[in-house]
Amino acid sequence: MSEFKPTLGEIKVAAIVVHTQELFSVDGREADKSALLSLLDDPDVLAWLRGFDKALLPVKRRPSAARQPL
Repeated sequence: MSEFKPTLGEIKVAAIVVHTQELFSVDGREADKSALLSLLDDPDVLAWLRGFDKALLPVKRRPSAARQPL
């Protein structure tokens, strides 16, 4: 069995998922929102997202969806 070795970008994208789950939970915190906003501007995450152009992954329907307040 091969060992799973996520890239730094993948780890940060996983953090986005966790912070989103936390933010939308019953006791969501402002800290999760801050972490999400920070991660969405992170160079590693932005590089990972640019890879969407090369894969069959979901993309935003409109450019204005790039940075909407939560």
